[in-house]
Amino acid sequence: MNKIQIIKEKVNLADYISKYTTLNKQGNKYNCKCPFRDHSDSTPSFFIYDNKYKCFGCNRSGDILSFVAQYYNLNYTQVIEKLSEEFNIQYIQIKEQPVYSQNLKNMQIYKENLRNTPHAIQYLLNRGITKWADYNIGYTDFGQFANRLIFGITDFNKKICGFGARSLDEKQPKYINSSESEIFQKNQLLYHINTRSEIYIVEGYFDVLSLAEYNICAFATMGTATNAYHFKQIWKYCSTPCLIFDGDVPGKSALLKALQIIIPLLSSTQSMQCILLKNHDPDSFIRAYGITAWNSLPKLSPLDILWQELQGSPLEIAKKREQIYSIVNQIQDINMKKTFFDMLSLKRIKKFEPEIKNFLNPVNIIDQIFGILYKNSNLCLIFQYQIAILEVGEKYRNYQNDALLISEGYLPSNQWSLLKSVNTESVNPIEDLENLLFEFYKQTELEELLQLYNNAPTEKLWTLITFLLTKFKSDNNI
Repeated sequence: MNKIQIIKEKVNLADYISKYTTLNKQGNKYNCKCPFRDHSDSTPSFFIYDNKYKCFGCNRSGDILSFVAQYYNLNYTQVIEKLSEEFNIQYIQIKEQPVYSQNLKNMQIYKENLRNTPHAIQYLLNRGITKWADYNIGYTDFGQFANRLIFGITDFNKKICGFGARSLDEKQPKYINSSESEIFQKNQLLYHINTRSEIYIVEGYFDVLSLAEYNICAFATMGTATNAYHFKQIWKYCSTPCLIFDGDVPGKSALLKALQIIIPLLSSTQSMQCILLKNHDPDSFIRAYGITAWNSLPKLSPLDILWQELQGSPLEIAKKREQIYSIVNQIQDINMKKTFFDMLSLKRIKKFEPEIKNFLNPVNIIDQIFGILYKNSNLCLIFQYQIAILEVGEKYRNYQNDALLISEGYLPSNQWSLLKSVNTESVNPIEDLENLLFEFYKQTELEELLQLYNNAPTEKLWTLITFLLTKFKSDNNI
């Protein structure tokens, strides 16, 4: 039994994680709030079963080794050292050099094989890879890698730690990798050829190779989702890498999951950009359109991507909007968090927050909403960012400014006198809004909305407000 097996058998994952968060036992499973420090988990979304874990909030998963690696930002060797010391497991230093040396020798053999295999060279040329001799690309016709291109996978110390392989005869699986080992852990590796101050993060080997033909530096995941460890390593070389995904539904879904992990890690020295390609991956795009078109691709901020998701019914938009604020609120860097909220405040989302241009009778809904906020200065504080981005006409600009002043501890101006229709004795803002909605909208719609936030009054209140505003615009053709 090797030391990895000993660690996995000796260390109980639930007991280990209980040091970081409170566990709730449910039969033979455990449930808890996510222990990772960059995930602010309001409701338990972390599950432990059979010595493995999965968080449905931040999408992390794995065993004791991956948990320690992700929690402490350690590489595989450091994880084994740490756990061996903690649990008094005899640890033998990994003899990495012979393994790396053998990998290097194997790579030279694979490269020589490629030079003597015309059909493999032609395949590369057909895909636009003319500099193949400069890269760690080879060929073999033996064993599990039979009739496959071989890609040397280097770690962040530039040592070949394993190999990937691509079938040339469409034999399935199309791509295979070296077996997991102490130095080859796919979720801690990225396929790359070189490192530069500008880095693109892509999904495939040929994305990396095709971009390298144009002296563009790219890193590709090894068939795993982009994770926090990947970005922490990339930020050592590039302060603003660019994450690229296909513009189709699966690609956008993968990008959104990545953003939920990455946005909380952003700071003044750790930023990122995004590109969504339509009907192309980076490989096919640059081969079809060239470097000029590539350099002209619009690079979006993470918030741009999130705002693009604000589609659907008023109810769906309200839910997505709350999710955006929840993600931004997890940013650990205080200055970056403030910057993001300021950016949210400046967004003009006309499809969502309607601009009320006229004073409409018999009941002015905007008056009533701002009145409810006015009466509750704590709500002005809680919703100061949401209030700031409401698109309102000049008549209501003073209301908006006063609500923000209240949030900063100032008294409102003479705009109080305009709140004629508001019952200033009411102390229950949620009840006020519920009554307002019941008066104007179908009861079934309201009941569906209220079920969303039965146990979260603050979120429920703002959802009521955004739902009402959006409906008001739709119903009045504004």
